[in-house]
Amino acid sequence: MRSVRVAIFPGISLLIACGLVAGAWPLAASPDGAGGPGPVRAPSSAGEKDLKSSVDAIIKEAMTSHRIASMVAAVAQNGKTVFQKAYGHDPLYTFAENSPSSGYALGPASKVLTGGAILLLVNDGKVGLDDPVSKYLPEVPESWRPITISQLLAHKSGLPAFPKDAKTFSEAVAAMGKQPLRFKPGSARSENSADFDVLGQVVEKASGEPYLKYMDRTVFKQLKFVDTGDYAKLLFRFVAPQDFSFSTTSSTQGDMRVAGQENASAMSGRGADPITQAKTIDLLYRGMPRYSIPSKGLASNMQDILRLATAIMEPKSSSLFAHPDYLSMAPGWKPCDTGKETMLSVAGLVSEGYGINLTVLPGRRTVLVLLWKMEKGSEASILHDESQDILETALSIPVSSWVCTSQVDETGDDDDQP
Repeated sequence: MRSVRVAIFPGISLLIACGLVAGAWPLAASPDGAGGPGPVRAPSSAGEKDLKSSVDAIIKEAMTSHRIASMVAAVAQNGKTVFQKAYGHDPLYTFAENSPSSGYALGPASKVLTGGAILLLVNDGKVGLDDPVSKYLPEVPESWRPITISQLLAHKSGLPAFPKDAKTFSEAVAAMGKQPLRFKPGSARSENSADFDVLGQVVEKASGEPYLKYMDRTVFKQLKFVDTGDYAKLLFRFVAPQDFSFSTTSSTQGDMRVAGQENASAMSGRGADPITQAKTIDLLYRGMPRYSIPSKGLASNMQDILRLATAIMEPKSSSLFAHPDYLSMAPGWKPCDTGKETMLSVAGLVSEGYGINLTVLPGRRTVLVLLWKMEKGSEASILHDESQDILETALSIPVSSWVCTSQVDETGDDDDQP
């Protein structure tokens, strides 16, 4: 492993914009983090006004310069949402305004929830962090057998990226097994979706349930999620789930067709054809086999994202993130630090122009969320500069001087691709 000063938000996977409501975000008070700066002082009314003005100006400039069609930004400090504003229309239903209930795909943030599932299984005694992956997946190649669960969580496995044309987990393993590990397990850290694709299989083997069923019954329930699941969640703001039928093909996870004619007619009357919306979701699924849902295929909304942030900020409130080594493992995150405190970030793009930039600073009890969808033909951007401007200019957090630990991947992870 080597420490280098790098961009705070490297590329990873996807998101969809939504939301326009500012207000309270319930977080319990917590003591200062050990060695960290402790909670920041809540901004005064005048300071909060200046913060909102600064963030709003940065977002508006980003929307113009990057040709962003839909966007929502949120800043929370010390248990209060101090800024939240939606811009443009709903990313999927263009006839509607953004709303906190709008659905969006989590992309790389899916890894954070999968990491929570593994730690929950650890807490229940069903998985051991030092267990070799072969204990749960005996079919893996010989070179993978010593890789531990903790190394997968921390992106220290050395696994190569899964081939994009593999339709099943078995096909992916067979193809990858012919390649050498990129580095000795535990010797470096390199973000890779394959780590969490493998962990998704471990969740199924250790729990005895399909991944999504286990997530819904345990992780989502513990976090009090309301609208989190697979990409089908993106459709259900204006169309009920029972109005869709689903079939799986080799090229798509959710080839959707509208079954409820009454609902379909109502939507078409408002200028939106639900078949078209379904095809949009179908495009998002293309190239994403079911085994990749744990690394990039979950969907949610803003309210549930804030519930996730609550649990990260208050680890004692949830066994998902209460492990004493959570910040050092940083499962699903890119960690950066000053030696005294840690910043967790996840950022990236996916097809159809969606993007996410999510930052959590536990020691400062601060969260920044940017979700957006680009206009067609726009040049892809993960809004690194805009995120850094908000943190440094509006929140006075000098993140450009923080050190991020990363192993440069010469081949590039599939998460880095728009």
